[in-house]
Amino acid sequence: WLGAAYAKLGRIDDAVKGYEMSRSLDPQNLDTRRALAGLYAGQRRYADAAKELKVVVDVEPKNFDALYLMAACERAAGNMQGARAAYDLGLARAPEDPKLQKLRARLLNGESADLALLIKDAAVMRERMEKDRAVFQDAVNDGTWELANLKKKEACADGHVGSASLLA
Repeated sequence: WLGAAYAKLGRIDDAVKGYEMSRSLDPQNLDTRRALAGLYAGQRRYADAAKELKVVVDVEPKNFDALYLMAACERAAGNMQGARAAYDLGLARAPEDPKLQKLRARLLNGESADLALLIKDAAVMRERMEKDRAVFQDAVNDGTWELANLKKKEACADGHVGSASLLA
């Protein structure tokens, strides 16, 4: 409950700690495992999310949603062997499942490697954007001040930040 309360408050790090404490007290609680998997995935801790989902999949062999999520987390973590093992496990449990067959075929054809690269590229871009956020924030603040305190033509003239900063 502590983890859930922190999650509702948006205090994700505290929520993770609360759920991890719950998991240590009751390792068989699958609701805790599911919640941790979601929080870990939100933090881009895909390998940790996959470990939590593995427990769910082992205890609930017919829970294919957890299996799909586990494979997706393995792919996002760059662990293509783990993703393949997840799909193989699913196909051993349901050999005729067309979704599992399709996902496994994509993995073997290398499409998932492309996904892992896209996720890595997105993480690099986000890091750059976070670093540049303060610069953009200052520019927007300056531009807002100039637009509020100067005439419109002055604020947008060369040498002033004006509308260009608001666009940024």
